[in-house]
Amino acid sequence: MKEKLKELSCKAGEKLKSGGATVLGRIKPFDEKFGRTRFVLVGTLAFIVLLALLLMVLGRPEPKLQPADESIVPITILKVMPADVDDVVYLPGRITADVDATLTAEISGLVTELLADRGDTVTKGQVLVQLDDRTAHANVERTQITLVDARRNLERFEKLGKTGAVSQKDLDDIRQVYALAKVAHDEAKIVFSQTKIKSPIDGVVNDRFVEEGEYIMFSKPVMQVVTLNPVKLLLEIPEQDVFSLQTGGSISFTVPPLPEQTFEGTVSFVAEQASQDNNAFAAEVVVDNRDGLLKPGMIATVRHVRVTESDAIALPLSAIIPQKGEHIAFVIKNGRAIQRRIVIDRIVEKQALISSGVTAGDLVVLDGNRMLVDGTKVEIRK
Repeated sequence: MKEKLKELSCKAGEKLKSGGATVLGRIKPFDEKFGRTRFVLVGTLAFIVLLALLLMVLGRPEPKLQPADESIVPITILKVMPADVDDVVYLPGRITADVDATLTAEISGLVTELLADRGDTVTKGQVLVQLDDRTAHANVERTQITLVDARRNLERFEKLGKTGAVSQKDLDDIRQVYALAKVAHDEAKIVFSQTKIKSPIDGVVNDRFVEEGEYIMFSKPVMQVVTLNPVKLLLEIPEQDVFSLQTGGSISFTVPPLPEQTFEGTVSFVAEQASQDNNAFAAEVVVDNRDGLLKPGMIATVRHVRVTESDAIALPLSAIIPQKGEHIAFVIKNGRAIQRRIVIDRIVEKQALISSGVTAGDLVVLDGNRMLVDGTKVEIRK
């Protein structure tokens, strides 16, 4: 019975399989056609939905933005007024003594006494160094005796010559002996004076180069004497500025030890020929130094006025802003900052001479301009 049932089951399965294949073969073309139709329908529906959403968004009115409060920038201003402006150049200079004398020995000899030392104030003609003068003094006395004898002989021969007792040749010989004796005596007095080394000027002993008891040779430096009032300011003027400096003109300058104090002097010399080293012209300025504040060797900064611009329009550099290769400033109009493009002629110290962009009477922003754009509302601080 089981075997019979199994056989019937197998046959039924084979029929079902063959029949099912026939049915599937008939259904498959229908499924492919239905799938394409469904894809088109779904796509069309999605497009309609998307279009509807887009129309809803575009048709919705835009929300109105509430205006933000306009910020107000606090500033300080400067009223532009024409004024005389000095075109200034700063030049380096050096303070020197008006006279710097290095005294040397005119003869060789032994230093027997030093009569001045470093820092001493001395007067013209004062003996500073004494050399051994014994030999020189003796030579003066010897030549003095010879001179006296020669004078006596000359007087006697001149009397005899008037009577014709001596020849003219003998008289001329005696006159020559006297002249030579006088020359020898004068030379002896000169050598004797050279044993005393004297100051040629009123000044101060700046240095000493010998010691007492030292034997010095001819031409050896012994002392340096300088004058401290007045002093000289030495400077070099660039070629382009040489005609702006005239003899008798005034020059002002400062020195590093006294930066807050300004000194003045008078131009005493301007070279006619430029230096071959830097093509600059040497100049000297005489400066009163009775208070002794200026010392030789100090470096000075000279403020030289090339020319004075009359009725010039000038702005402090802080009022000018570089922008894309140009320069701008802000002018106040009706409570707002208006941007102006300005043209700078040249920079003079801490301000700029303006050739165009602002005019007399304009209110230019001096502080706070870095926070501004064209049209910014401002508040002027006092």
